[in-house]
Amino acid sequence: MGAAIGSIFGVILTTFARNYRFKIEEEDYEILKAYRNGQEVPNRKMLRFKKAEEDAAKREKNLQDLEDFKATLDQKLLENYDNLEIKQKEKKDKLKAKLDAKEKKQRDKHNKNKHN
Repeated sequence: MGAAIGSIFGVILTTFARNYRFKIEEEDYEILKAYRNGQEVPNRKMLRFKKAEEDAAKREKNLQDLEDFKATLDQKLLENYDNLEIKQKEKKDKLKAKLDAKEKKQRDKHNKNKHN
C-alpha cells in the first residue's frame, strides 16, 4: 500500500517538475529569440503577461466559437420543431380527410339503402 502511494506521489511530483522545466525552457527560448532579433529582451514578468494575454484571447475565441455553435444548434432545433409541427398537422389533416371520406361513403351507402 505504501509503495503505491509513494509511486503515485512520485508520478505527480515528476509531472509538476517536468511542466515547470518546460515553462522555464519556453521563457528562455523567448528571451533568446528576442536577443537574436535585436529586440528588447523581455523579463520573465513580461513573458508571463504576454502568455496571459494569449491565453485570454484563446479563451475568448473558444467562447465565441461556442456561442456561434449554440446559435446554430438553436436554429436547427427550431427548424426541426417547425417541420415536426407541420408534419403532424399534415398527418392529422390527412387522417381527418380519410375519416371524412369513410363517413361520407357510409352516409351515401345508408342513404342509398334508405331510398331503396
